[in-house]
Amino acid sequence: MPTFDPDANPKDEAPLIDDKDREIETLRIQLAACGVCARQNTESTIKDRLTRDSPYWSASYGDVCDAVDREMIWRRRKLEGS
Repeated sequence: MPTFDPDANPKDEAPLIDDKDREIETLRIQLAACGVCARQNTESTIKDRLTRDSPYWSASYGDVCDAVDREMIWRRRKLEGS
């Protein structure tokens, strides 16, 4: 991985900055995806979840999906028991 050189010509650093900007944008979208997933707590909305092959899927996203699944199971059981 390239490192930042404070003495380098700024034009030489442009590719490094572009790579970091892309990485930051991907991380922002991954974080936003966690928030969206947290609200996808119905049978119809979970069909729109990201798949593992998406560049925006992350381990945290998977954890949120698992938590939402547990919530849905709990809610279904509670309604069936009422």
